[in-house]
Amino acid sequence: MRCSGKAVMCFCLLLIALGVVLSALQWPIKTAVFPIGIGSIIFVMAMIELLFTLMDKEKGIEEKDVMDFKLSRSIDPALARQRTISIFLWIIGFFFMILFLGMPVALPLFLFLYIKVSGKEGWKISLGLTAGVWICFYFLFMQFLKIQFRAGWLQDRLRMFIS
Repeated sequence: MRCSGKAVMCFCLLLIALGVVLSALQWPIKTAVFPIGIGSIIFVMAMIELLFTLMDKEKGIEEKDVMDFKLSRSIDPALARQRTISIFLWIIGFFFMILFLGMPVALPLFLFLYIKVSGKEGWKISLGLTAGVWICFYFLFMQFLKIQFRAGWLQDRLRMFIS
C-alpha cells in the first residue's frame, strides 16, 4: 500500500462529499435532493478511487504514462496559449453578458456567437442549436422549475427610464 498525493486528494474529496450529504440531511427534502444525490455519488466514486489508488501495485510515477504531459508535447505552446486565452475571454464575456443582460438573454446570445464565431458553423446550425438550447432552458428552468432569474443591469436601467 502506498500513500500519494492522489490518495490524499481522493480522501479530501471523500470528506467534502460526506460533509455535504450530512449537512443536507438537515434541510427540507426539496432543497436536499440535489446535494444528497450528487454528494452520495461523489462519495462512492471517491471511495472507489481511493481504494484503487491505495491498492495500486506499480512502483513509481516515472513508469506511468502521464496523459497531461503527453498531450501537451504534441501541441505548439504558442497555439495552446492562444487557445487558453481565447476560451478565458469567452468565459469572461459570458459572465459579463449575464451581468448586463440577464441569463435568459445572455444564454442564447452567447451560444449563438460562440457557435457562429468560434465554431465557424453556418447560419442554420447556429440558429437551430441556439433555438433548441433556449427552448430546453426556458421550459426546464423557467416553466417547470419556476426559477426567477434576475434581470441584467441594462434591463434594470431601461426599466428605470421607461417607468
